[in-house]
Amino acid sequence: MIELAARGMGIACLPDFSIHRELASGALLRLDAPAVRRSGNLYLLWPATPRMPPKLRAFIDYMAANVLA
Repeated sequence: MIELAARGMGIACLPDFSIHRELASGALLRLDAPAVRRSGNLYLLWPATPRMPPKLRAFIDYMAANVLA
């Protein structure tokens, strides 16, 4: 989605941490419109496995503590 938005192919709702380079370079611009709301929700998807890999658990914990805090 980042690449498509940077190519001018549409608008994307993306978290700031994932597009900081594009914002700094001017490849993407922030749309500050009243209709744009931050829900505070973050959805992580991963394949179903019998046990969650420790690296995935660590990533989820990091995101919860640092991105959603």
